Amino acid sequence: MSNNDGDYGIEELYPDTFSNHQPINFAYKNLNIELHPIFWHGVEFILDTKFAEFEWLKSWTITALKENNDESTNELDLLEAIHNVSIPSISEKSTIFAVDFGTSTSETFFALLDTINEIGAKNIIINSFDLIEE
Repeated sequence: MSNNDGDYGIEELYPDTFSNHQPINFAYKNLNIELHPIFWHGVEFILDTKFAEFEWLKSWTITALKENNDESTNELDLLEAIHNVSIPSISEKSTIFAVDFGTSTSETFFALLDTINEIGAKNIIINSFDLIEE
């Protein structure tokens, strides 16, 4: 979604037009991140830790969905919300969930990374493998 002096537009990305790149490895705070090409409406997070509870994800989701906004919320605030978070799947060594970032901003993405950092995960793979055929 773009904003050009109050004129909003949506640019759709399709598998033949997305930015394809090799995985990028970088550090963000205490996290080691492996970033693959992603679609904003289907970002999968693979955490290197098996979590028993998900209050951290529920709390972030409620904030990112803008469910706690009060009467001062305007229409533009509602445009900056995620659309969905999947129920996490848990294996012996990992936690996996996906986020449809909808019309949210990059600040929402980094707020999730901050939350993941705070709960103690060390390594994350971020991708959209289910949406991009490799």
